Amino acid sequence: MKIKLLVILLLCFNISIIAENKDYHNDLGSSFKYSKKKTIDANFTLNEYYTLNIDGLYSDMIISTSNTDKISFHIVITGKADREDNVDKLLQNIDFEFDDDKVNNKLNVATIISISNMRKIGYEININITMPDNIKLNVESMYGDLHIDKLRKDFNLSLRYADLTADSLFADNIIDVMYGDIMVKYAKYVKANVRYGDISVKEAENIDLDIMYGNSEFSRLDKLDGWLRYSELVCGSVNTTNIDIMYTDVNFRDVIDVNIKNVYGDAIIDNLRNKIYYSSNYGDLEIKSVDKNFRLIEVDANYSDIEVCLTDEHYFNYNIELSYGSISSIQFLEKYATRIIEKDYKSSIVGNYNDTTNEHKLIVKGSYTDFSLDD
Repeated sequence: MKIKLLVILLLCFNISIIAENKDYHNDLGSSFKYSKKKTIDANFTLNEYYTLNIDGLYSDMIISTSNTDKISFHIVITGKADREDNVDKLLQNIDFEFDDDKVNNKLNVATIISISNMRKIGYEININITMPDNIKLNVESMYGDLHIDKLRKDFNLSLRYADLTADSLFADNIIDVMYGDIMVKYAKYVKANVRYGDISVKEAENIDLDIMYGNSEFSRLDKLDGWLRYSELVCGSVNTTNIDIMYTDVNFRDVIDVNIKNVYGDAIIDNLRNKIYYSSNYGDLEIKSVDKNFRLIEVDANYSDIEVCLTDEHYFNYNIELSYGSISSIQFLEKYATRIIEKDYKSSIVGNYNDTTNEHKLIVKGSYTDFSLDD
């Protein structure tokens, strides 16, 4: 049983936005006769208790950190128009506000754009920030990508129509992205809320994921908690995972403990080490390999196909009960069965395959579900 969903999202929007009742017009894709630049440099001294707050608009940011108490900003604003006086006016009306609140240990930085009556213009804002690696960072940005090399303190991000790339995030990170992608090499903890975008993390200790209309790819995790809709998930190695999926396909290459609640999606596990609980409606499960010392495989599924690879090297108790379904490899299971029921629309078989410890269990229950023991 395979259920596939094709979601086609057609996102058409003019790059004119309404923000705080102001019309910021930016013809990024057009060519213009005149182009000029304006540069802003600012420097501050911060202590380890500071928080940097950035409110960005149409601003691409590159943030580098170092073991210092200094923070520096180098901002280049490029204005474009078909009339030179419009370029000058444009650059005059794009600026940055810096508020060093020493009482509350906050440095507030904001993009100021006042061009509501200007048309046929284009502008680019590039921000390079060098900051201490031991202060907190909060960023709200729209239409501007963000790159960070490393952070040792907490990081909060709200990003719209833009991407985040980061090398190393060593503290707690709360990331909210819409119409953008997340790419991180290492993170200690990430709470990610993603809409219409993808997330990729090579290594992390803990990820709490809420995603809709986007794909997820993780190489190595300690723990994954997730709520996924209309998505795909590929995970290399994970110790513990608990996910709720709908219209989503998932693939775990190597997992120790996994709990999956599934509706209209398929799950593939290349190698299961310890235990799985799988609850499904209209979703298939395939476990290609199971460690000999596994503890539990428990499935509660309706309208699904379940395939589990257990060989004569495994030792386990089994309890399989199906309504309006079939059990393959029944002859293998019958040899060691203590109870077999085949009546009307019900199939049930209970037994023990050489498990003297009673510590390895296979439990399958379902309706309109077929179970295959691929030995």
